Amino acid sequence: MYIHAPQWQGHGEQFVEALFAWLCSAGVLHYDKQVTQLEHALQTAELARRDQAAAHEIVAALLHDVGHFLADAYQGDDNFLRPDLHHEEVGARWLAQFFPAEVTALVRLHVPAKRWLCTMDAEYWQTLSAFSKYSLLVQGGKMLPEEMAAFQAHQGWQAAVTLRQRDDLGKQKDTQVLALESFRSVVLEVLKA
Repeated sequence: MYIHAPQWQGHGEQFVEALFAWLCSAGVLHYDKQVTQLEHALQTAELARRDQAAAHEIVAALLHDVGHFLADAYQGDDNFLRPDLHHEEVGARWLAQFFPAEVTALVRLHVPAKRWLCTMDAEYWQTLSAFSKYSLLVQGGKMLPEEMAAFQAHQGWQAAVTLRQRDDLGKQKDTQVLALESFRSVVLEVLKA
């Protein structure tokens, strides 16, 4: 299931080199017709960095959608969201080999955070892109009260909501952001020893 994903190689620098090469290669397909997957990841991470977020939040923002790559969700097809491949779970499980739970929890919760926001804020749905509106339905739609309680019981659920909001903003066409390489030091800082 983990398509062409890098494996741990020797030490952190080598792994990050392989990870970045993989992100550049796998991230060339378009996301939401506006940006490529890599552009989306970079925009989302840059928003976290500009907000002076914690290092683990920046890394989670950069890597939150790797589950799409791992499951080979796009395959050049606009219908990549059907069926739901649970990219948040796939990504979090794979990232757990390399990153601490504070990163993987945010990756795992960024989809439930969208569902929570749509439940809590009637106007939020209007701000979503067309693909995000569609994927919301595939991913379960608005939350039931018991789902909301379960989501809010997670430590760091508020940070997941913030990641989700950055995720939504990280889809701007022709937005200039720093190169992937500019995130090397923060990824190395958060990487498991």
